Amino acid sequence: MMIQLGGGSSGSGLKLEEVYVKADALRYGAYKISRTYDAKKMQSVAIIRRSGRVLARHDHGEGLAGIEATHFGLFSLLGKNRKQLVVEQNSGGIHCCNSWWIYDLYPEFRLIFRSDYYPISDDWGESLLVDIDKDGVYELVFSSNWFAYFEGLAFSCAPLDSIFLPLCCI
Repeated sequence: MMIQLGGGSSGSGLKLEEVYVKADALRYGAYKISRTYDAKKMQSVAIIRRSGRVLARHDHGEGLAGIEATHFGLFSLLGKNRKQLVVEQNSGGIHCCNSWWIYDLYPEFRLIFRSDYYPISDDWGESLLVDIDKDGVYELVFSSNWFAYFEGLAFSCAPLDSIFLPLCCI
């Protein structure tokens, strides 16, 4: 089966970065998601709260990117007329490393995806949301750095694979 990636419609792919808000805080129902930056530690932090209570804190965003090392947004990934929260952080490495977390917020707060469980993390390709089988549930498409420095190749010459991760089974 041939899958065309790119564009912005269901089935062809949406760049994950298009989901992110261009603000330091976001409200969704009883939730507030915010990002801050500690200049002394050079660390960008994402905090997820519900009714004022901290539910999760992500502090993997580092380096010179400042607060921009952390991004977040809402998107209806599971196709059930509600949105899921996507959080991305970059560690500041030259071709490494991005981390993603996806939370379902209703009916309960729960983590449904954590990228460090998979061989993905580089900033080398586009991260996409694609409804491959057109069932209303999106799949995640990430570049994999699994073959970085394969057979002594420079990172820029290494084979770049795409990994398709279904959210239907999470």
